[in-house]
Amino acid sequence: MASAAFFAQAGNVGINTTSPGTTLDVNGAITNRETIAPVSANAVTVPANVSQVQLSGAATANVTITAPGAPNAGQRLVVFNNTTGGFGATLNGVTITNGKALEFVYSNSGWRSTDGGSLGATPVNIYTADGTLSGNRTVTQNANTLSFTGTAVNAFSVAGNTLSVDAANGRLGIGTTAPDTKLTINTPDGNFGIHHTNGTISLKSFIGSGAGWIGTTTPHDLRLESNNVSRIAISGNTGNVGINTTTPSAKLDIRNNDAAIPSLMVENLQTQPTTANAAFLTIDNTTGEFYKGQQADKVFYYQKYTLNNVQGDYISNFDTKISTSGYTLIIVGSYFDQLLAVDIGNTSRNRFTPQNVYAFQQGGTWRITADFPATSSLGNGQTVVGNPNGSWTIYTMIIRQNQVVNNTDVTVNFAGANNSSAPVSPVP
Repeated sequence: MASAAFFAQAGNVGINTTSPGTTLDVNGAITNRETIAPVSANAVTVPANVSQVQLSGAATANVTITAPGAPNAGQRLVVFNNTTGGFGATLNGVTITNGKALEFVYSNSGWRSTDGGSLGATPVNIYTADGTLSGNRTVTQNANTLSFTGTAVNAFSVAGNTLSVDAANGRLGIGTTAPDTKLTINTPDGNFGIHHTNGTISLKSFIGSGAGWIGTTTPHDLRLESNNVSRIAISGNTGNVGINTTTPSAKLDIRNNDAAIPSLMVENLQTQPTTANAAFLTIDNTTGEFYKGQQADKVFYYQKYTLNNVQGDYISNFDTKISTSGYTLIIVGSYFDQLLAVDIGNTSRNRFTPQNVYAFQQGGTWRITADFPATSSLGNGQTVVGNPNGSWTIYTMIIRQNQVVNNTDVTVNFAGANNSSAPVSPVP
């Protein structure tokens, strides 16, 4: 059984409505019956006076569509390209992508696609066409993930080389589209690269002035660590460098808690020419501080004294003017230029006391005494004269006091024998 309700009012026709507002007013869905149009030799003709057609059959190339003119302008035609082979179908210069449907309207003696065919044949989105945002946009992911998969070197980029993702090698470039490491930052000379901050401390990298830099730009320490332990620390305020300490108290402060490991080791030092000025390092055994020895003061000095016209062979007190607080004087040899005679007043005419030359301290300086006790000089050996004055030549070594360890005196009783030994070694 079929039923229909038609109503006419003021020249308008209504279907399923008693108050049509337009020439034809339908209350309900309108169905356009689809006509199947098989493709032959990559061509197809649309039957006349149909509203919707489905292209079917196999295609081996792009399909050419022929459609007869409509009796009235404004007639609409929907074409669905359902052919196999994956090829498009073209009507009046507009190609319908395989698997897509496109609506045409008959106007100006031809079939025109809606919106230039871009909506049906090739949708406008980031997958098929470039575009421009007309305003701010937000993508709300909620619990969904968003990922991109690529295989190209510059697979994803922002503003040229501002940010570049190398999907082929798993690298990220900032300032470059060709990163050569997992993270490559390219900046012009005189610019910062990385900036890591918590709002108070700033850690930055910098390239400029022919050098690379990394460190804090705020007055905070810079530390290098291994195994989660600080190994090297640079003070942000003083610039002091500490090894195995985070509170260095000198320009280089090395702390060593393991006596079995050397604190400082220098290998392959260059040999200094003997003609160059030399300096030496001294260390304070209490504080561990190093000091540079005075360049003008050497560690060892050699001095030869020629003392002329002395009283006979006797020098009682010769003041060398060498400070006893800064140096130690050692006599290494001596020579007297006159012949000697045993004192005639001595009952033992063939015996005398041997040479006695030594250094001693007095008044803050080193002094020298020299004598052949119980003897008198005879002259130069050619002519015997009465107690002529002689000349001493004394050879000395002068050593800086901080290079000398003054041990206590050692007395050894030989007990009448001609050999013995010291109780201990005077050196370590």
